[in-house]
Amino acid sequence: MFLRASLDQSVSLLARLLLIAACMISVSSDLVPCNHLAYLTAQDGVTPKTIPKEEGISANSSDGEAENVAKKKSIQKWIDGLDAATSSERRRAEQALIAAGPGILNELPLSIPGQSPEAAERLARVREMLTASRIETDPGMLGTRISLAGLETFGAALERLGLDTGVSFHHGLNDSDSIELASPELTFWHTLDLLLDQKNLDVNFYGGGPQTLQLVRRQKGRPSRVDSADYRSIFRLEPTAVGSRRTLRQSGLGGINVAVEVSWEPQITPIGISFPLQKLRATLDDGSVLLPQQSGGTVDVSTTPQIAFAECNLPLQLPNGRPQKIVSLEGVMRSMLPGSSKRFEIPLVGGTREVTLDSMTVTLEQLQENNKIYQVVLGVELVDAGRSLESHRQWVFENRVFVERADGSTVEHLGFEVLRQSDTGFGVSYLFSIDEALNELRLIYESPTSVSSQEIEFELKEIPLP
Repeated sequence: MFLRASLDQSVSLLARLLLIAACMISVSSDLVPCNHLAYLTAQDGVTPKTIPKEEGISANSSDGEAENVAKKKSIQKWIDGLDAATSSERRRAEQALIAAGPGILNELPLSIPGQSPEAAERLARVREMLTASRIETDPGMLGTRISLAGLETFGAALERLGLDTGVSFHHGLNDSDSIELASPELTFWHTLDLLLDQKNLDVNFYGGGPQTLQLVRRQKGRPSRVDSADYRSIFRLEPTAVGSRRTLRQSGLGGINVAVEVSWEPQITPIGISFPLQKLRATLDDGSVLLPQQSGGTVDVSTTPQIAFAECNLPLQLPNGRPQKIVSLEGVMRSMLPGSSKRFEIPLVGGTREVTLDSMTVTLEQLQENNKIYQVVLGVELVDAGRSLESHRQWVFENRVFVERADGSTVEHLGFEVLRQSDTGFGVSYLFSIDEALNELRLIYESPTSVSSQEIEFELKEIPLP
């Protein structure tokens, strides 16, 4: 028995060597590559590798396509399983989609006609969990991480910050001024604040512009920027003032307002920011706890790409006794961040009048000419818009819209008028002066095609009370 087994192994080994040799000859002779090598290595428990191929030879060229097809089939099977006959099958399908990770988000439909309410709820839950997972792992959501270690001059430090974020700086200092920073990788604002503290500088947001920050000399008495702030994701939060009032006729109407400056990385403008009041909690130096003045509602903050900060007031109850400071002010900040910007192209004459990219659909609804002035009416719909299209959100009207010629030159619009606005979309009329044939002209609309929600816990410390 032992001799027979040894003989079988020897014959098998010899056969394998002959097949490998044949494969090597096939490859070197520009013949069709042999697949037996992959089979043999797989039998031996070795992951097969693609055999290098010369030009004109297609070795395993369909492997990637086969994997994509198999992946899509699995995703579709799990999606169908959300409507399976038994609850255990439906639960397993939901768990399988979540386990597949945020990389499948683009493969998930936003809704399925005829789907049961339970399946629709499960699908929405899957999208929500995968989106949250993507936010947690996406560097753009977590904030740009930068280290200035090893840099010796102020100018070199600003250059590093600019290269990593696209932000430019205006200042009156000498770029050759020396610095000494040995910090690890930190968020953009934390890194910048360490530099500003060392050079006794501050930020004047009103002196900058889109993706531009003006650095100025710090006013006397201004505390350390690093010690005053909390850094979360792309955001920086700092209390700037505390005011209190006591209503003598109605004691319950008194309260404290903590003014908070919220700034964000200038190259990523949030669509909106809000603070749910029920999440606010302040601990004082005497051990007492202050709650918000009202238990419900939110403090909403408007944003604009023209300036990378906003201010708001967080209302708290009046304290009893005579506390000197808020030791810790904790809460939650919710923000909506735009996805990557994409380009919608619609021919002015002929072709499709509706283009869908990701969660956004842009439609050319009307084209009307009056003495070479063309009125172009665009309709935009955004699936799962949440609160991003509320009337006070202006980001959608700051998206670039223009007409492009075949040679790449452009015609900018003369102005626009908002025709309608809802929770899921809007319609806008644009005016263009065009004195040429429309055959080779395209309307271009550039916009983020998705919106992600982010919820951040923050804590502001050591806030003196009036």
